[in-house]
Amino acid sequence: MIEAQQPAPATLQNKEYRLKRFEKDLGRLAVLDIDVRTVAEYLSDNFKRDSYVKHRGAVADLFRFAKTKGWYPSERDNPAEVTYSKTDQGKDRQRMNLDQYRVIHAIAPHWMQIAMELAIVALQGRHEVIHLKYADETDGALYITRQKTRKNEWAHLRIPVTPEIRDIIRRSRDVVASPFVVHRAPMRKVRAGGREHWTQLMDNNFTEQFRTLRDQTGLFDDKPKEQRPTFHEIRSLGSWLYEKAGYSQGYVQALMAHSDEKMTAYYQAGHEQKWMTVAAELSLKSILYK
Repeated sequence: MIEAQQPAPATLQNKEYRLKRFEKDLGRLAVLDIDVRTVAEYLSDNFKRDSYVKHRGAVADLFRFAKTKGWYPSERDNPAEVTYSKTDQGKDRQRMNLDQYRVIHAIAPHWMQIAMELAIVALQGRHEVIHLKYADETDGALYITRQKTRKNEWAHLRIPVTPEIRDIIRRSRDVVASPFVVHRAPMRKVRAGGREHWTQLMDNNFTEQFRTLRDQTGLFDDKPKEQRPTFHEIRSLGSWLYEKAGYSQGYVQALMAHSDEKMTAYYQAGHEQKWMTVAAELSLKSILYK
């Protein structure tokens, strides 16, 4: 079922993790004994916010598949789909502002600084940034495919190498020979599972490293950890900075590989109070006097 959807490797890994978690926690139950209450209590007791939403989606997919195989009665509701979706709770994570970005950048190791700079200038996500190779630069441009939308034509980006990007790539080169623009020398030269090269950073470890740096600043001590901005918020900050600099919505939309302007506007929102210019031109004279 999962393979048929042709997900990105990271997405596939996350889906498999959630299904294995569900098997571990509720695998002792017969499929016909799992009802809405069972799933609702399981989700509410074990997950919060984004984790809740994603695990709920995985369980819903599982029972949808079970119905197609005749393992779950077609006349019964999908027990996960009936549960509270929590999608109306809004965004929990705080946006990152430019001053906060600067503080984190200042204490970050060189390889993380390079990653942060690529994210804010090229508006790419964690996966694209840490998987970018020097070989991806050809004929004066970077060729990048957004993993989350890679099946769509707008996901395949050709980004001309500006002087700004050229400088970032130049500064990324150091004494460590690596095919990856964002790289580091680990304590031990070991090629772990999933790595192409011993200097490569893996998605989850990279995320943890960024969270550690973020928390070291003390800027977000008043926020629960689940509300503190992640590396992903750099992309949002960058899109807003492009907007402030006068770049069109279409320009930013294409760079972010979004299918529509609504998604781009969502990323740009939340950084400042916006004031909409409206006209109030009704003639009072025409009302008071005939």
